[in-house]
Amino acid sequence: MKKVCLLLLILVVCYASFGVAHVLPQKPIPSKKLYVYAEETIKEDDIQVAVIGNAKKHLIADSAVVMAYFESTSTQFANNKNIEFDMIKEKIIESGVGDEDVSLDYFSSFPRQENEQKYFKNCYSFSIYIKDLTKTGDVLNILKSCSVQILDVRYQVSNLKNEYDQVLDSAMEDAKTKASQIYNTDNIEVVEVKEKSVRYSSTLLDDEQSSIDLQAQVEVVFG
Repeated sequence: MKKVCLLLLILVVCYASFGVAHVLPQKPIPSKKLYVYAEETIKEDDIQVAVIGNAKKHLIADSAVVMAYFESTSTQFANNKNIEFDMIKEKIIESGVGDEDVSLDYFSSFPRQENEQKYFKNCYSFSIYIKDLTKTGDVLNILKSCSVQILDVRYQVSNLKNEYDQVLDSAMEDAKTKASQIYNTDNIEVVEVKEKSVRYSSTLLDDEQSSIDLQAQVEVVFG
């Protein structure tokens, strides 16, 4: 009888243990999770805006530089290279251009041979600075009459740097005006200024006058 009771007790304990093993909750499997947080680090007062400012000014040229070139031949090396150039220079001076405003920039003389005939080819390159534009037409006519090739006529403004500084200031003001409209206030600070470009465009009106358009552009960062 005692053996039967002991056997029954063992069976009850095993059943209880088996039942508890099925009803007890299992421990969750550990897992790695990644949390990403976004934090606003830029305040409204820290926002920066880049603005392009433009300005242009119409100018009338008050001087010009004429670049010219001509060639000649001689039977011997040109020991005195200025002889042919001086003849043309004298005519230019007679038109009213100063002696110091006519300069020889380049000269070369080298041998050539054609059909057993030897000779020297002389090349001259010179420039003429014309302070009085009313003399431009006369100078160009002299060069053409001497069979001189006109390479370029560059019209200039004597106080160009001062003029450009004014255009640059206007470009800055244009940028500030645009930025003030964006911020809706005039209380803005310039953080950085980048000079973007400088452009010149020349229009020949006649032999005595030329117009020049001077343009400046800046990129300004405001904060």
